[in-house]
Amino acid sequence: PDASRATRRRSAALTMAAQRGDLDFVHSEVVQDLLSSASLPRLEAALVHIQELLDDSGARRSLETALLAARTTLQRRLFQVMGGSEIAELSEASQGTVDLVLEFLSSGSQENRKRASVSVQVASSSVARALLPFLPATDGEQRSINVDVNIWDARSLAARKCSKVPLLFWPCSRMLAELVLSAPELFDGKSVLELGCGCHGLVAFAASQVGAPFVLATDLCAEAVFDTAANLSGYGLAESQALACVLDWERIDDCDHVLLDMQFPVIVGSELIHDSDMPDMLMAALVRLLAPGGRAIIMQADARFRYGVEEFQSRLRSEPRFGVEIVPVPAEMVDRLSGTNSEDLHSEVMTYSLYS
Repeated sequence: PDASRATRRRSAALTMAAQRGDLDFVHSEVVQDLLSSASLPRLEAALVHIQELLDDSGARRSLETALLAARTTLQRRLFQVMGGSEIAELSEASQGTVDLVLEFLSSGSQENRKRASVSVQVASSSVARALLPFLPATDGEQRSINVDVNIWDARSLAARKCSKVPLLFWPCSRMLAELVLSAPELFDGKSVLELGCGCHGLVAFAASQVGAPFVLATDLCAEAVFDTAANLSGYGLAESQALACVLDWERIDDCDHVLLDMQFPVIVGSELIHDSDMPDMLMAALVRLLAPGGRAIIMQADARFRYGVEEFQSRLRSEPRFGVEIVPVPAEMVDRLSGTNSEDLHSEVMTYSLYS
């Protein structure tokens, strides 16, 4: 009876979370349960929870978004179920849920949300390259990207009940993309991990255009990951070139795309610190994920404008495994934000720094 009551309470909590659009909770408690289910009872329980959310009209959309954000790994897991002995041992209802989820993941159908298509142009510059003083002043070549980025329209975003932070097009992302285009030798031939990719995929796309053979774009927000995956596909990148997935800095080994002890020679990120509990989590993630001799490049608004930045700087400087340079982003580069769709998230008093 106690176990039954606990199961009912958990089902109710999941349903309420999905109804209010808490995609991060749905992903961690439902999708991860399904992916990590090592026993038949856990697999059965995960499928029951999924079916309950599918049957609830108010919760279904959140579940669908979370499922799509982990499409590749979910398909692989469910095909394993279909091809193994587990399928015959599942209840008939759970077998039907497996079929239903696989059909949905194959079709990718989801109620369309209102989107805004934003044309974004970013070019390399000597000003951006100068932020990395260990590089020669110029490599003599101009590079640019010109893409249409699909993001939430203002009305849909305003109606969102959960955090809007991962679904905004932050100014630092645009400036980091400019820096990536300006320093191709740091990315050519190297796999790149992007932390906090948000919803647009612009930085990952820029890295792919300067020779990175593979970019893994990650975020904690499942919905942002879904949007990034859609944008990367829209830019013409195959999953073998750039892939988006959910990554929890406190549960890195739960991510199927970051294998045990896997590290990256290059890590990039923008606006990764905006709360006081984030420096410790980010530092632990960098220690775990940055390969020896590798380089992390982070663009960040300064401490006056973001909680936790001073603590992050202190942690970086005291970490014996890292050498760090913190360089102010010059006004000439910041001024290019004027007239862009990122301008609303920037004011003329704001300042930024590059960490490398």
